[in-house]
Amino acid sequence: GCHEEVLLGKYCHHLSIHKEVEDKDGYVYVNKGGRPRQHLLSLTRRAQKHRLRELKLQVKAFAEKEEGGDVKSVCLTLFPLALRARNEHRQADELEAMMQGKGS
Repeated sequence: GCHEEVLLGKYCHHLSIHKEVEDKDGYVYVNKGGRPRQHLLSLTRRAQKHRLRELKLQVKAFAEKEEGGDVKSVCLTLFPLALRARNEHRQADELEAMMQGKGS
């Protein structure tokens, strides 16, 4: 893995650079028009919202069914788990500490 120190705010950008290196052509998916898709983290917030619409609806449905509708807690739990799945334990620890500091 990568042992570079990265500020939490810059972490997503840092991760996206790794992703581009990992995906040899830089783009995994191709849009309907045959254009390569931009990396999720490089999109505008509006485009990100559009791209993740289906997932957001699934998360919302799960949260309503299993967690009393608490979408925020589901998402805040997912992020550190995703980091740990990639062995990014220090980043996950930082994130959890930051989230506890901010309260609910």
